[in-house]
Amino acid sequence: MKKAIYALIISILPLFLFQSCEVANGPDWYGISSNEVPAQVGNALKNMYPNAESIEWEYRDGYYTAIFRSDGFMTEAWYNKDAYWLLSVTEVSYTALPQLVLNYIETHGYTPKLLEECDRITRPHFVESYQVKCSTKELQCTEAGYLIREAESLSAPYPIEIPLAVWESIQTLYPNSLIIDAVNEENWYIKVRTSDNNIAELTL
Repeated sequence: MKKAIYALIISILPLFLFQSCEVANGPDWYGISSNEVPAQVGNALKNMYPNAESIEWEYRDGYYTAIFRSDGFMTEAWYNKDAYWLLSVTEVSYTALPQLVLNYIETHGYTPKLLEECDRITRPHFVESYQVKCSTKELQCTEAGYLIREAESLSAPYPIEIPLAVWESIQTLYPNSLIIDAVNEENWYIKVRTSDNNIAELTL
């Protein structure tokens, strides 16, 4: 009887572990081999990051994510199924942060966790930003030191797909502007930095 129970436990243990990992990573979030990556996505990565090394791939909620080392730092690059680049998150050192970001952190009394990495966030049509873990809060600032958000813990950056019609509307209103932040609820709420370096808030 004991042998039968032991055999049953052994037989269901892999299934339990698999289900636990699936819950932890999400039902549509898992590692894939390079052979499972569409050729156009793989080529887009090579063209954008020719020095990428030790590339690992994941499939995340319909996006293909490459995790790799380039020029000494780890990067995550996100692409949709059409090989359109949507987001890169690159680890940077604290001392490599733009001076205006450092000024914001220091003048607002935050103490950075120097042992924690900082991340540079780049997206098409968006202002470059930086996410920094400090002793009491986590901050996301533009490269010009403009605070986007702060909280005890910020969620990891995620792709934001701006529809072409929305982007064209922004460019019509504010030519040569770049997006600071965007939220898609019932309507698009978007904050942009205009070409004359002012801030505008839009609902589209």
